[in-house]
Amino acid sequence: MRRFVAAIAMVFCCSISYASAAATALQREQVVAVFPDASIQLAQKGKAVFAGSMAPDVAAASAWLAEQVLQQEIRFSEGDVDRYGRTLITSDMQEKMLRDGVAIIYASAGDIPASWRVAEAAARTAKRGVWAMESLLITPETALKATGGFHVIEGSITRIYESKTATYLNFGEDWRSDFSITLLPKQRRSMKAFLANLKAGDRVRVRGSITQENGPMIRLNHPANLERL
Repeated sequence: MRRFVAAIAMVFCCSISYASAAATALQREQVVAVFPDASIQLAQKGKAVFAGSMAPDVAAASAWLAEQVLQQEIRFSEGDVDRYGRTLITSDMQEKMLRDGVAIIYASAGDIPASWRVAEAAARTAKRGVWAMESLLITPETALKATGGFHVIEGSITRIYESKTATYLNFGEDWRSDFSITLLPKQRRSMKAFLANLKAGDRVRVRGSITQENGPMIRLNHPANLERL
C-alpha cells in the first residue's frame, strides 16, 4: 500500500500536459542522476519527470532507471514545468519501461501512442513487473477495499446513467454502494462517440485513484484511461 500511495503522489505531480511535449522537437541529454521517486536529473534541463505514464512501484522504477539510463543519453520532447519546478518530458525509452512492466500508462492530456498500448499489453499478459502485483489489477467487487489507492479495474458495466452534470457507469445492482466510474462534462464531450456505442454488459478497463462517493468510484480524468475490452 505504501508503494501505491507514493504512486498516487507521482500521478498528481505529473498532471501537466504531455501533448505539448510531443509537439516539440526531440532533444538529447545525459541522465546524470536518478531519484527515489523515479524522476531523473538531466545534464542541462535539471530534474525531469515522465508524462503519460506512471510507476506504481517507484522503488522498482528507480532501480530500472539507474540500471538502464543513468549516465546515458536519452532522447525526449520537452513539455511544461510542474508545480515543483520539474520539466515534463516524453522519452523514447518510456515504451521500454511499459514493456518491462516498471511503468503503466496514465494519461493526463493528448493521445497515447499505439505502440505504448502494445508494450503495456505485453507486460500485462506476461504478468511482468508491476503486473505481477495482485494489488494493481483488481475487480469492481474488490474496489471498496482498495479505496484511496491507484488501481486498474476490469469489469462489466451493469448500467449507464446520464444526468445533467455527469455520466455514471455502474458495475453493480446498487449504485449507492457498488463501484462506478464518473465522467464529468469535459470527459463526456470528448468521449461522445465512445459512449454512444457503450452499453450494459460491455467489459471495460479503467485506471485511476479510487475515492469513496456512493461506493468506490473513479472520476475519469482523461478518455485514454478508459478502454473497452
